[in-house]
Amino acid sequence: MTNSMLLFYKNVDYSVLTAGLTIPIQHQESVFSELGFTLERGQRKQIQILIDGTPYPAQIINIRFDKSKYPTHRDLLQIRYSAKSAVAQKLQELLHIRRRKLHYSVSTGEMVNYQI
Repeated sequence: MTNSMLLFYKNVDYSVLTAGLTIPIQHQESVFSELGFTLERGQRKQIQILIDGTPYPAQIINIRFDKSKYPTHRDLLQIRYSAKSAVAQKLQELLHIRRRKLHYSVSTGEMVNYQI
């Protein structure tokens, strides 16, 4: 990726903090366009996730599935990392910080607007 841009929003759930995320079908083309490559089913490639200016390693995977069983199924793309990876640790740290800020703002009545 040559520059930073928002491609889609993803609600933060447990899997985002520990394993990765699935790229919604409607955003797959724009993600590949920004990355500058595509993947065939079953292929994977190392990528970097940029958080606060720091790159973190991850993989993007086009999940292999049986086309004879699912002839109309679209590609299933995922960004994956392990629960102990640097990117997972950073995301967990950010969520913890955001929770503390939200708790503080609720208890003090202060309005806070932020994105993870």
